[in-house]
Amino acid sequence: MALVKWEPLFPDTAFDEMLKSFSNFPKVGGVDVYETDDSYVVEAPVAGLDPKDIEVTAENGVITIKGESKSTSEKNKKKKYFKQEVSRSFFYQTNIPGRGVWDNVEAEIENGMIKVTIPKAEDEKPKKIEIKKKG
Repeated sequence: MALVKWEPLFPDTAFDEMLKSFSNFPKVGGVDVYETDDSYVVEAPVAGLDPKDIEVTAENGVITIKGESKSTSEKNKKKKYFKQEVSRSFFYQTNIPGRGVWDNVEAEIENGMIKVTIPKAEDEKPKKIEIKKKG
């Protein structure tokens, strides 16, 4: 049996252009949740989004990160007209494993990642115990 190269039925159509454009989307990963001695941290990818397009909420031990962006591009080639509207939205939600100080939650974006920091309640922080020498 010989292998035959696939040829599309209608090559170079607007549909083909649309399919090619999907390969340019950033790959979206999941949420990382970890803790340090002083806080709980939630990190999630938000590459290419402006902070005004992202909403972070903290309620009852749950952090929610959601956002949406829209863009439009137009191409005019060889008597063909192509207009593409792209809408990207995401929704991350995760529980925090301990008790945090919810009035002091901070969020910042750096290198396409949002980092939400929840300070730990004082009784959740590790305590250093002094060891006494007896005798």
